[in-house]
Amino acid sequence: MSFERLADIYLQLGDKGKTLGCYQKTLNIREQLARKDSQDSKAQQDLLSIFQVLSLYFYGHKNYTEAAKIYARALAKFPNDLNFLSNDMELALVQNDDLRFQQRLKSILPLLKSDNHYYAIIPFVSYLSNSQQGYQAVIEAIEKLDKEVKVNWVFSDIQPAIKRQNQKTQETAQLFIDYFEQRLDLKELKTKLAALEIEKK
Repeated sequence: MSFERLADIYLQLGDKGKTLGCYQKTLNIREQLARKDSQDSKAQQDLLSIFQVLSLYFYGHKNYTEAAKIYARALAKFPNDLNFLSNDMELALVQNDDLRFQQRLKSILPLLKSDNHYYAIIPFVSYLSNSQQGYQAVIEAIEKLDKEVKVNWVFSDIQPAIKRQNQKTQETAQLFIDYFEQRLDLKELKTKLAALEIEKK
């Protein structure tokens, strides 16, 4: 039985220590295999997969320091992976690490395309880093996003960063989240944002 399978079993049993130990062993093995043959696409994909599992494990358990370390290791190997870049950008915002936030943003911007939900998510996360810049860039990104693209993002992880904001920014952020999670259409979003601007003047 593989260490990853054992980790899944321990996770179901609620044994965090053994779960983490097995995931770490899986990562070490897969890093070795990927280094042995950099042209082996399966080894690279397996490595990417365990990086995703471990980063989500740490992030989900609010172990932000370890999650950041995993993202750093993952990005050293997969520097243009939008999933790792965007999640670590969000994590940097949660941790109030502006330098890392700006580094990740700089790496992400040239990779954004309107056929992927990151095209709208990144401007939203950027708005939360500095609400004084306004949210027009988020609206413009939403309008340019390909119509068939659905936003698939877990907004609960970014809540600590949202809760640091003033009341108006918190309410603005929630309206965008309501839109991204399909509780509002674009017309309703714009109407509610305009009403909020009047209310908070």
